[in-house]
Amino acid sequence: MTRVKKLTIFMSLVFFVFATAIPLLSTPQKQEDPLRIIMKRGTAGMKLQGGKSIVVKNNKLYVKSGKILRSIFPDKPRLMVKSNTSGINSKDIQSLAMSAVKSKLGGLYNRSYKIHTHCQLKSKRGKEKTVVCHLVFEHKNIWYAEKRVLELDISANNTLKQSRVVGKPLMLKTSPLKLKKKSVKGKPVRGKSKMVVAPSAVKKKQIKLDTAKITTFTSKYQSFKSVPLTELYRGIDLSRLVLVPRAKALANTAYPEVVTAEEATHQVHAIMQCSLGSASKLIGPTQSSSNAVLNYLRSDSNLVAWNNIGHGDSATLYQNGTQINSTDFTTGVDFRGLSGCVCLINSCQTFHDPLKANILSHSPRVYIAGVLNLPMVTSEGSNPNFWFKTLFQHKPMTVAYSETNTESGLTGYWGYWGDTGTF
Repeated sequence: MTRVKKLTIFMSLVFFVFATAIPLLSTPQKQEDPLRIIMKRGTAGMKLQGGKSIVVKNNKLYVKSGKILRSIFPDKPRLMVKSNTSGINSKDIQSLAMSAVKSKLGGLYNRSYKIHTHCQLKSKRGKEKTVVCHLVFEHKNIWYAEKRVLELDISANNTLKQSRVVGKPLMLKTSPLKLKKKSVKGKPVRGKSKMVVAPSAVKKKQIKLDTAKITTFTSKYQSFKSVPLTELYRGIDLSRLVLVPRAKALANTAYPEVVTAEEATHQVHAIMQCSLGSASKLIGPTQSSSNAVLNYLRSDSNLVAWNNIGHGDSATLYQNGTQINSTDFTTGVDFRGLSGCVCLINSCQTFHDPLKANILSHSPRVYIAGVLNLPMVTSEGSNPNFWFKTLFQHKPMTVAYSETNTESGLTGYWGYWGDTGTF
């Protein structure tokens, strides 16, 4: 074979590998307005119980039930004091913190529907105090949150003298180009990627899908969109929530006030329960607290599938008042649940370091998470479709991932790392 011919074949192979990686990792040059995506794609084919639907009107999200429209978000952001060691009563500190937020962080205030704060005394001079407020702003329309810190100088009669922003917002440490390269290299290759293959192989042997139930579904319905909710939930009591970390799957959201987050969690749980035989479901800030979710990831050695819906950033998974930080995934700690698990994280910018790197250090089988800001409604609405394709239709997980993104109009909004085969 001539040298020129060898070079031509080599370049063709390089082009083929590069071309096949693009659908999984490509990123749109400009992120679309989430409300435009929701208007075009809605719930990505996911039906809501009771015949409800999502409506975009006057740049706001509503739940429609019959002729009644209910706004998903309050007219004004709510500020909740989660802890307070300032020496000032919580009602007063809430009012003072809100005044400071409106004054110094008006833009973030307007983009958010909920603000959590932890307040603590920094210093005291006579009857005057300086209080530090650690704030989390949870955005409307997208699953993104931002942290800020304010210092409040408070006079003797509990009035705000002045306030100031301290610290800098967390910046992403990974560029999109580096993410692409890292993700391609991160695909497990037999005999080369021990970090991924070893725990995945052990758990994969333990997976026994309920083929009888799956066949019943797939013989009747060719796609998830055609499955009636009554059929999906048949034989599953939605009121019985498994709270013990020994199930094969976990579906959780701490944000049931976003109706599509709760509904998607119910439907993902139903799919997991039917196909895997056991699945836990955690809904609301108490059940789906950071401690509860971490308990599963650390101790549930049966866990092979996990779906989380909630706000996020490159370092944090927020759980509606508590949070899972990248530093919680410390090395040297045994994460038996996370190891070998297929993870779908419906949270903005969580396919970035340090969160991504720290989760991958515990050897999940697959890690799917937001590269960009994921639009509410459409992103979580696509979750059941992914699990239906991979658990019921036995499509390779990368195929299920790509098809789901195409159907929901979110190609490039997600990142994929890990095993490219069937579940």
